[in-house]
Amino acid sequence: MKREEVLQIIKADRSAGETPDLRGVNLHRVDLIKVDLRGVNLSGANLEGARLEEANLSQVDLSHADLSWANLFRTNLHGANLSRADLHGADLDETDLCGARLSGTNLHQAKLNRARYNEQTELPEGFVITHKAMLYVGKKIQS
Repeated sequence: MKREEVLQIIKADRSAGETPDLRGVNLHRVDLIKVDLRGVNLSGANLEGARLEEANLSQVDLSHADLSWANLFRTNLHGANLSRADLHGADLDETDLCGARLSGTNLHQAKLNRARYNEQTELPEGFVITHKAMLYVGKKIQS
């Protein structure tokens, strides 16, 4: 599926007052740079190698989606569901992950430099945040 087709589906569904549903679609290497995808259902979609730089993916369902090697630089993933998604090798530099659900997500070789998260972000079990990589933007912990 190409960019124009994706935009047409989203526009038509939103005009009809429906949640855009792109579950399981093949969006391999699609260019969706700076596209507003708020609330779209992309669960199980193939977004391998997709270009999503600076896109708005807040509240999007990306559970079980393949985002391996996707470019998500400066993407808004606030409140997105990324549980069990494959983000192997993805570029998540400067991405907003506040409130995102990443339980069971594959982040092997993913770039997370200056990615923002907060106390509501659900990170994968055993995931270790390196001091220089991610930025905590939640409430300060009082000692």
